[in-house]
Amino acid sequence: MVFSLFIEDTQVSRRSCATEVGSARCRQGKLRGAAGYGRPHNSDLLSADLAAGIRRVKGVKKLGVRLGNWLTAEQGQQLWQAPDKQKLKGKRDCALLALLLACGLRRHEAVTLTLDHLQQCEDHWAIVDWVGKAGHVRTVPVPGWVKFELQEWLNAAGIDRGKLFRRVHKVGKTWGDGMTEKSVWHIVKDSSKAIGLDKLAPHDLRRSVLASAMLPGEN
Repeated sequence: MVFSLFIEDTQVSRRSCATEVGSARCRQGKLRGAAGYGRPHNSDLLSADLAAGIRRVKGVKKLGVRLGNWLTAEQGQQLWQAPDKQKLKGKRDCALLALLLACGLRRHEAVTLTLDHLQQCEDHWAIVDWVGKAGHVRTVPVPGWVKFELQEWLNAAGIDRGKLFRRVHKVGKTWGDGMTEKSVWHIVKDSSKAIGLDKLAPHDLRRSVLASAMLPGEN
């Protein structure tokens, strides 16, 4: 208890407090193993009373509320189906929202994604060799229903190389070789308003990665 209070008094975050408490328990376990109970010549490394005291240290309480918006599966499905797919812009927005929801991409990642990143691995599709935040390289699985929405957009827009998402002119034609992060923000805001959700931001979709659970029968 005293150790926990001491850590909290340092005014670090509660996650850091929990890490310190866990580290203390881990060190106690290693010292206990090194002491070799049953071997008297090593028993002075850590007394039984001290070891018991460390084990009794409780973690810090988790306080506060969950930040941001967290979509349910039903809300996620309503969101990516909100755009009008009769229009080219609607097809793009639908594919973009599906990708954000299912793959948890950031805005800047979505607008820099290219066709070369989207590859088929055996019988599954994935975004491969993707360099994300802090230079981490990862492979992101792409559910079948998301690939279907992407392909519908790509076919309608006639895109066969370069970036996946492009600007769409008011007359219903693509132009330029990409789109901005601000455009993604507007797409999320407009679609969320259409289904009655307020104050929804693109990063909220990243929190609510729903993947294939949104569609019945999808593995």
